[in-house]
Amino acid sequence: VTSRLEGSVDVKVLMSIREAKANAYFALSDFLNSHAESECLLALARHTGDRVKEGAALASMAFSSFWAHDFEKALEESRQALDVATQVDAAPVIAASRFTNGYIYATTERLEAARIEWTEALRIGRATAAPRPRTFRNHSPSVALRFRGTGQENTWRQPSK
Repeated sequence: VTSRLEGSVDVKVLMSIREAKANAYFALSDFLNSHAESECLLALARHTGDRVKEGAALASMAFSSFWAHDFEKALEESRQALDVATQVDAAPVIAASRFTNGYIYATTERLEAARIEWTEALRIGRATAAPRPRTFRNHSPSVALRFRGTGQENTWRQPSK
């Protein structure tokens, strides 16, 4: 549908459609199609010069790549999202990218790096009232931040009273 609309509909409408499709595919755990829709969104954002949307598309691609278990690609896309977002001071994109990095590091047993990324994502989000990524609502890093390990053994650190 969106390919037939190109040229006859405002590009912002097309970007909204691509973003909605990426989110819908993600909700269905179809991470490859979610990534593909975010790539189309990225192309439209670059065409219009919308740097915030460009960063958001890259962050979305990184999160889809993470869930598709392509960790190196996810880290590269997240790095690109951070680069763009930092240039335009897009705090929600920076927080989302740091959040994704935290998940990648936790999954690949780099727990201290994960803790640092999640702590920074939470700090940015709280300082700027940036909307939390949907996954924060279901998989709170605050629980994961209490987890630590050496790679050989993992232990739970009890919260201080």
